[in-house]
Amino acid sequence: MEQRKLPENDDFVTHRKAWRDALLLVRDDGCLVGLDDGPLNWDIQIQAFDRAFEAYAPGSIPDGFRSNHEAWRLALNIALDRAKRQDPDVDDKAYWEHEIRAFDRAFESVGIRLPDAKLLHVTEKQLEAVKAAGFKVHLGSATDGPELNGRWWWTVIQPGWMEPETCPGDFRTENEAWADAFRALQADPDLTRKMQEPLNSPEDPIGMTDVEIVEGAERMARVLLKA
Repeated sequence: MEQRKLPENDDFVTHRKAWRDALLLVRDDGCLVGLDDGPLNWDIQIQAFDRAFEAYAPGSIPDGFRSNHEAWRLALNIALDRAKRQDPDVDDKAYWEHEIRAFDRAFESVGIRLPDAKLLHVTEKQLEAVKAAGFKVHLGSATDGPELNGRWWWTVIQPGWMEPETCPGDFRTENEAWADAFRALQADPDLTRKMQEPLNSPEDPIGMTDVEIVEGAERMARVLLKA
């Protein structure tokens, strides 16, 4: 049987292996994350990916592209988050950012894209603003319990506070957590003003530095999250 020849400049062809690698990476990491209807079975997603791409041809878009698009995009986001946590001498961040751009470009070219509400993105300027306002994001591990293992959340603490404020929910990716932190900052612009006040306020416990207060409060927040 004659093999189909696909154009070499087709994103679905040139980036297929990288996108599948993201699915393998997420499966092998044991990431218990999913979409609105619950955790994903990554083995099933890999099988769906293989079936869909075997059926792909320009002008003939497999149904699996549309039904699994969001899950595959999530795998790429998780791969990017993982790259950000690697040692400084291992720089995969730019690689996965490139693959995400290619993925979005390819699927948008055939009319498939995430709803705007799910395209959470935070710019470098926004990221600087939330960090300056005292926000941090955290990645849960097995020690945080099954509900937080592999999930992201944010906390915020400012000078004079006895404990941090924690976001009410958690998120699938680091980018989603930062985007939600920026929304929280926009909803309470006083946070920016408070950060510009003198670090040593009358409410600070005597004999403790601001760093000690922040570190102690963050430890307490982790304990409360586990409770």
